[in-house]
Amino acid sequence: EALKRDSLLWVAYYYRGICNKNLFSLKKAENDLLASLKIKPTLAESYVELGEIYHMDEQFQRAVTQYEKAIAIDPQFVHAYYNLGSISLQKGDVRKGLKYYQKCNEIDPNFPKPYMMQGIMKFKARKKDNESIPFFDKAIEADSTYALPYFWRGLAWISLERPSEALQDWNALIRLQPENYLYTLLRACLYIELGDYDNAFNDLRKTIR
Repeated sequence: EALKRDSLLWVAYYYRGICNKNLFSLKKAENDLLASLKIKPTLAESYVELGEIYHMDEQFQRAVTQYEKAIAIDPQFVHAYYNLGSISLQKGDVRKGLKYYQKCNEIDPNFPKPYMMQGIMKFKARKKDNESIPFFDKAIEADSTYALPYFWRGLAWISLERPSEALQDWNALIRLQPENYLYTLLRACLYIELGDYDNAFNDLRKTIR
């Protein structure tokens, strides 16, 4: 309706593009964002959104080009660096991915996702479970409502044979995402390992409702 009244309203193309992206209508989203950029070519956010469309479609080089355009406009645009890090990992370039994640937290020390990704990278490296913990700590310190670091830190504690600490993290995880029954099932298994069969039974019962 807004575009019927004003075909040069870039913000309408921009937000319609985001809506189409969220609905996985990637071609429509691409067309909308390209239209938005044609009218307002200096908006870094549009390049990141367009990059994410290509990223979702596994057109990695096209995505990289858009993220780099965003950074050229706004060198502090942390989400562009984060997405570049994710693409680097997908392409198997761990060192490059790490550099991008470190750049994210250099720009924004309160951005939790890059800390978590660095923790996961340490966790997946052999015999570095203990080194992963501080990164998960930083992610949680940056945003205590961000659920995933509790999951990964719990796995790290289990790998380090410290199930009681894992239980504390997974209790926090389930408080944040009580509807995720996979987490409840994992906690039930942990209760069994700890010999707490009553709580294990309670969790198992929740997962089969």
